[in-house]
Amino acid sequence: MVTSFNKRIELGIFREPDVIVLPEEIEMYLNALKIYETVPEWTTKVELLKEVLKIPYEDGEILESFEDPRASRELQEKNIIFYIRFAFNRKFLSWGVYYD
Repeated sequence: MVTSFNKRIELGIFREPDVIVLPEEIEMYLNALKIYETVPEWTTKVELLKEVLKIPYEDGEILESFEDPRASRELQEKNIIFYIRFAFNRKFLSWGVYYD
């Protein structure tokens, strides 16, 4: 989740604004200091899984290897293979609206 939040912060999509944002508020958020999220301290103490856990993607696809470039590097640290797709892979239309 931290990675996802930080990708959105990079795009200028902050967690604070309401769903409806006025044009002058958009400018304010885009110019605001970017404060990135960090993982909770307790997560650094969670042990590596003994067996590899492969989590299917939303379409049922399962990555077979950590060598797959789509595999999450963050989850690899805990022996989990999962494909994380971010909004930056899509074309940006307007504030918070994306299309494939």
